[in-house]
Formats: sequence, C-alpha cells, structure tokens
Amino acid sequence: MGKKSSLRHIEHILFLLEGIKHTKDERDKIINSFINVKISKITEKKILNKLKYLRQKSVKEYWEKRLNVIFSSSSNMEFYREFEFDFGDGLKTKKELLLGSNTIDESIFNEDKNTIFDYLHSLIEDAIIKKEGEIKRFIEFSKKNPYLS
Repeated sequence: MGKKSSLRHIEHILFLLEGIKHTKDERDKIINSFINVKISKITEKKILNKLKYLRQKSVKEYWEKRLNVIFSSSSNMEFYREFEFDFGDGLKTKKELLLGSNTIDESIFNEDKNTIFDYLHSLIEDAIIKKEGEIKRFIEFSKKNPYLS
C-alpha cells in the first residue's frame, strides 16, 4: 500500500471518527486496525463496534490488574489461590490451585465500578467456597481410603 493510499485511509477513518467521542489512543488503535482494509469496507458501524470492543477490553484489563484475575475467552474469571490440605495427625500441605468462576454476564462491564467490583468479588468468593468444599470432600475420601491414608 502506497503513501497516498495510506493517507486516504487515514483521512477516511478520521472523517468517520469526527462525530464520535474518542481518545487519541483509541483513534490510533482504530487507524491501525483499519489501515489495511479497503476503504469501501470501512464504515461508521464497524468503527463504532471496534471502539466498543477497545473500551470493553480496556475495562477488563483494569479489573484483571485490580483483582489479580484473568478473563478467559469463555467469559470466566480465572485466578490462583493457595489452599491448605489438613489430613490430620500433623499432616498438612499447601497448594496453589487455579480456580475458575461461573460465566460472567458481560453486560456488567457497563455498570459503575462499585457494582462491577461487588459482582466480580462475589464470583471469586463463590469459586473459593466451591473449591473449599471439593477439598473437604477429597480429604474425607482420602481418610476412608486405606491406600491413601
């Protein structure tokens, strides 16, 4: 793609962005996303969708850092948590386990920060409680099993 063609692409994208509220960073990312797309295929609707995607991605990255979690592609949260396994008679061990939350309602990211925090924190707590129950059942099972005790 030549300089003139690239310049036409940028001008077209900037023209479509004129009526849309955006930041300089968002503008740059949109230009990079559409620079190699045919001008006729670049529409305001596609730019709006890309802008929505970029904003949602930014919100998720903020919450990943704040809560020390990862949002998976299957709309779950994943995080590590250390658990203690107490088998009795002084036999204890600690293990760091990967936990996954229930599916996240993606519309939550359109809410205010307090609502998002409360929702995500409740999913984390639910996952921890579920894992603690699994560990308790495992320890009970292992105490009854003569090969594991």
